[in-house]
Amino acid sequence: MDDYRLEALCLTAKLRRKELKTRLFIAAFGASVVWWSIGFLPALLWFGAVVISQVLDTWGWAPLTKANVKQITRRQYSFILFCSVQAAVVYSFVAAMLWFEGDESQRVFSILWFAGSLLHVTLHMHHDKGAFLAGSIAHGVYFFAVPM
Repeated sequence: MDDYRLEALCLTAKLRRKELKTRLFIAAFGASVVWWSIGFLPALLWFGAVVISQVLDTWGWAPLTKANVKQITRRQYSFILFCSVQAAVVYSFVAAMLWFEGDESQRVFSILWFAGSLLHVTLHMHHDKGAFLAGSIAHGVYFFAVPM
């Protein structure tokens, strides 16, 4: 992996670490919408899954947040991409739940959630093509497949 790409990944890792609290705060808001719309148990289960997936995601990206990263292996890079995919799948599942279990207002909320998730990935993960695709494909699939 060339120095430019490694530097881009390190920047993405640092941004992800910095934005963790924001992602958890937004997830808490999403869980409150689920609680209000569907019920307490689905909200609690989804929020618990988000916390676990964000811990895994943070752990996967952690080696790139250290100073003077010289190289990462293909296995480390693959694990980072896996962490991004699973975080996106879990994070946007709330909108799919609301789409199928809620009314028209929850469907509007779902579309906004999917669009916001795609925007977030675009703003914060565009530095590396692989990381960008890993973070955006799941949101994009939800965005187009759920309304069909």
